[in-house]
Amino acid sequence: MIRKLQHLCCAMLALTMMVACSTDDDPIVVRSISLSSHAAVFGAEGGSTTIDIVPYPETMAWESRTEKSEWFDINISGNSMTITAKANTSTAARRGEVVIFSPEGDFEQETIGIAQEGATAVALSHSAAEEHRFDSEGDKYVFNIASNYEWRVTVDVNWISVSEDYDGGRATLVAEANTSFAERSATATITAGEGDNTLSTTISLSQGTHDDNPYFKLLGKWEITADKWLYTTNGSLNSMDGSPSASQYYLIFDIEEGEYNKTLCMRNFLYPGTSLEVRYDPATESFVIPFGWSVYAYEVFLYITLVSGNQFSYAALEVPVVPSGDYTILTPKMPSVSGYNYVGFGLWAYDDNGEKEAFGSNMYPTMYPMSNIKFIKHTN
Repeated sequence: MIRKLQHLCCAMLALTMMVACSTDDDPIVVRSISLSSHAAVFGAEGGSTTIDIVPYPETMAWESRTEKSEWFDINISGNSMTITAKANTSTAARRGEVVIFSPEGDFEQETIGIAQEGATAVALSHSAAEEHRFDSEGDKYVFNIASNYEWRVTVDVNWISVSEDYDGGRATLVAEANTSFAERSATATITAGEGDNTLSTTISLSQGTHDDNPYFKLLGKWEITADKWLYTTNGSLNSMDGSPSASQYYLIFDIEEGEYNKTLCMRNFLYPGTSLEVRYDPATESFVIPFGWSVYAYEVFLYITLVSGNQFSYAALEVPVVPSGDYTILTPKMPSVSGYNYVGFGLWAYDDNGEKEAFGSNMYPTMYPMSNIKFIKHTN
């Protein structure tokens, strides 16, 4: 009996297997999704990259999610995703991610990591001074700028214009003439970089008035003075205490305008009718008298006179003349010459033998100041 039951069970199992093998049901399918890349990496300048997302089977649905981000966007088209990163103006690196998942739970979620480099720190240098003063008659100021980012220069007034030469790395500020009666000021700002990665520096600017211009303050009538003079009336030396009178010496001269901020004209200096062009230095607000020029229509030369006892010597020297703070006194900085007691100045001519001789008379004064010389202003 037992043997008959065993035969029956085997027959039923065989029948079951035959039915299973002959079924028309679909086979079991393993659902999956694959990505062409699991990372999107960007430089600080930003950019776009596209990642292919391939589901299996192709009709299987998938979705994405990410935390809200202000620095990158995603765009899905079919089975591809384009990730676009904006430029990073900060020096800090940025990180983010996109998660790919199945709304039906058909596959394990995948993650795309997003990374972006930080910007290079901005560097900025320039040759401009912290303060600059424009000439009252109009002026320009040129300085160099260097940066690893684009730079720009702005001013906060309309009387200064700005031009920028990026190729040459230069900026030029041009100030209009100040026609007002008041000094004016401004601020120029140099900026490089953008966003959080920015450097700025400022330049303080000012401009004086015409009346306060050092060049024009030198114009006017001046008198040559000294506490004590050694003078000659006939070619010989004589001592004299006190100051000579104007009737004896031609001590009054005029300073007139020459080429603006470059030269001045000294008229009637030491000799009636003379006209001498002297160099003006706006940086020091002083001028230089070049002793050793032809005077008027005569064979007369003006020289530095080196006085040592009763002996004379001559030299064609340049003497700087420096104004006082209120521009009422001019002080010639007479040079110190080894072997001589003092350096003065006078008029000299050639005699019939071609030798130099000193003129000493009311019309042709030769003056040897024995103390410091000063020019005192009389009128503007």
